Amino acid sequence: MPADDIRPYVLGRSRAKISTLGLFALAALSVGLAQCSGPGGSGNTVPKPTSSTTATPLPSPSGSASPSPSGSASPSPSGSASASASPRASGSPSSAPSGTPSASASPSPTPTTRPSPTPSPSPSPSPAQEVYVTTLGTNCSNSILTVYPANPSGTLNETPLATILASNTTGLCDPYGVAIDRSGKIYVANNGVNSLTVYAANPMGTLNQAPLATIAGQNTGLNIPTGIAVDASGNIYVANPGNAAGGGSVTVYAANPSGTLNEAPLATISGGSTGVASPKGVAVAADGKIYVANAFFNPPSVTVYAANPSGTVNGAPLATITGASTGLYFPNAIAFDASGNIYVANPLGGSFIGSITVYAANPSGTLNEAPLATIVGASTGLNVPTGIAVDASGKIYVTNSGNGSGTSITVYAANPSGTLNEAPIATITGNATGLIGPVGIAIH
Repeated sequence: MPADDIRPYVLGRSRAKISTLGLFALAALSVGLAQCSGPGGSGNTVPKPTSSTTATPLPSPSGSASPSPSGSASPSPSGSASASASPRASGSPSSAPSGTPSASASPSPTPTTRPSPTPSPSPSPSPAQEVYVTTLGTNCSNSILTVYPANPSGTLNETPLATILASNTTGLCDPYGVAIDRSGKIYVANNGVNSLTVYAANPMGTLNQAPLATIAGQNTGLNIPTGIAVDASGNIYVANPGNAAGGGSVTVYAANPSGTLNEAPLATISGGSTGVASPKGVAVAADGKIYVANAFFNPPSVTVYAANPSGTVNGAPLATITGASTGLYFPNAIAFDASGNIYVANPLGGSFIGSITVYAANPSGTLNEAPLATIVGASTGLNVPTGIAVDASGKIYVTNSGNGSGTSITVYAANPSGTLNEAPIATITGNATGLIGPVGIAIH
């Protein structure tokens, strides 16, 4: 890939504000081997899971014509007179009060003495997971957020389920990282205007609506935001690489923002002791620990911090993954599987195609060990992988921001091990998808 093509995607900002970082990255690449993201589609909609029929039948509602399982003339389980009950002594309905004994061998319970029980409600089917993707485009005017059904297979070129357009109304401008909270609300880090925007859950169709909340302004500490994550309590974590190579911060904001906010963050992780260095990606593990992908390659690293920080933090991380053996190269995004294993998208390396590296859960100390798995090679379809997410079944979704035919989302089987150079199980790509330089990805 020509150097001019790497810079807009790896640096996540094709604007002058990040020129210092871009020049640094290009200089380092020319000396070394010779490119962008952010932590929950196709028209072939995968059927939403439906409730399995239980082996034990539910009681029939009142008046049900279903015979009792034994076929006997005993009363129906609902307590009301069964339509298939024993014949009455008279061929016409009895005019006697309900207390009059029935000529039936097994008297029917009086319909008026107690109401039929309400049938047990069937459980609602769980909603199918969906894939949320941010696309930088070429400038704010054509960058978008798109939504696709999860579990694609094969090669898909179909329109997204939903599209949020970049405009003055929506506040999208160079959207980079994306995260989804437990209620389904959508959080986007807007790299082009130093803001975070929040949108209502479950968008459908094409939307040009104002966000539920916007965090922006000098007090927020936002500085070219890229990665974004939301913890179980709804607190918001943002990776800010800033303008200077090797600087930057992680800023934390209170849950459930509304309106327009220009307030200082609850916490800021920044300073030489933290190991934060041009952070591009951030993710929060199930135990609340904060994982940061530091793209500054002197050397690149993943650093881990204690849960629930407050104030200004300039202390050593709990753990650091770094070193030549790790396979990290300009790490850009982080995700976890259900076991807590750590997945990292590396836009460079692997003959400049990029790679995905996987590490064991709960690291401690400083680690320079080979990853559990590496996905790399021409057969994988990786092309400057910038964003990564893992679905509930463990499948791995990657955004590829490379130019031309390399612009795609590729999907890989769960639980990789060793070094893999295999074709993805699915690829979302083509003009109909709206993907033009996809970077951030989240699943919900």
